[in-house]
Amino acid sequence: ILPNAIEKKFSKIKTNVFIFDNFNILILDNSGTKSALIHSNEIFLSTIMNQFNELWNGQENNILESSNKLNFFNNI
Repeated sequence: ILPNAIEKKFSKIKTNVFIFDNFNILILDNSGTKSALIHSNEIFLSTIMNQFNELWNGQENNILESSNKLNFFNNI
């Protein structure tokens, strides 16, 4: 459970790159049958940070929590 002070947003997944911590990145193919685990994020860090910032600041993101109530969206 995250504290209420943290701003939470969500978006449809547009990438097949998942970052688990500061070092491990999992990349999946479109079918979900092949993957690569990379133990360094230095190669992809600038690209991933740009994608994250675009998603976070994008107009299509919705705030998950407002006034301590969870909102459920049907158009996801």
